[in-house]
Amino acid sequence: MGNRLKIRLLAALEILTERLNGCIFSKDLEALTERLVSSAMTNPARVGSHVFYHTGGHSARRMVLGIHEVKTARLASRLLRRGMTFVDIGAHVGFYTLLAARAVGRNGHVYAFEPVASNFDLLARNVAANSYGNTVTVLHKAVSDRTGWMDIFASGRDSAYSSLHKTPLAGTVGTPVETVSLDDFFRERHWPPVHVVKMDIEGSEPDALAGMIELSERMPRLKIIIEYNPMLLRAGGRSPEQFLDAIDRLGLRQKWIISWRLIPVKSSIEIRNTPNLLCEREVS
Repeated sequence: MGNRLKIRLLAALEILTERLNGCIFSKDLEALTERLVSSAMTNPARVGSHVFYHTGGHSARRMVLGIHEVKTARLASRLLRRGMTFVDIGAHVGFYTLLAARAVGRNGHVYAFEPVASNFDLLARNVAANSYGNTVTVLHKAVSDRTGWMDIFASGRDSAYSSLHKTPLAGTVGTPVETVSLDDFFRERHWPPVHVVKMDIEGSEPDALAGMIELSERMPRLKIIIEYNPMLLRAGGRSPEQFLDAIDRLGLRQKWIISWRLIPVKSSIEIRNTPNLLCEREVS
């Protein structure tokens, strides 16, 4: 069996397992799927044209199989052009960082923030392995509303679920990590143009948004791709409405649910499940 066909079959099995979650035999199927996929995964693997070192967890399996946030990845590729600047907040091991680096080219730039040490090491390794050292700046920091120090709670379930809050998916033992606000970070760099920000930080998004008000004011065409997860937001002490208000305070009042087409949304009542959102200024 060819490797490409094997990957497609394993991807189909992974999707089937997720859709059957909760069925009487779902735990057995999940265990079987994990064994089959894990045994077939190489490390490094290939994700598109990129060499990709990974953690081997559930999120990494989806990345390698080509089924991780397909709609959002497609949108990010469409938004980015040569010479643009992309900010990856919660870069994990570099799935979006590598995608963006390829899209913006040598004349663009990517700033990738990742607070978990083990993830950061793989992020830096992936950037180096794909010769993006001149395009990508990797930073072992968490993005928040202030510059200082906080605890990061690493997840034992999946390395993508770590958070600055004690969420149901994160661990319970914190490790100190340096924090920075985007306003402080880009002020020190004399405000280079920023075009697209991707933010996936497990319920800590409102704090990061509060720390980029000046950046948003200076970048009228700024777009944000951001995770919406009510459970994680509440674990961080914020409601879905407060999350959307934090986006509004940046002037980004046009919000879209990212699907195969963009679906406009005005309130949290209209948002089901945990989609990613695209946020931008309204076009007059």
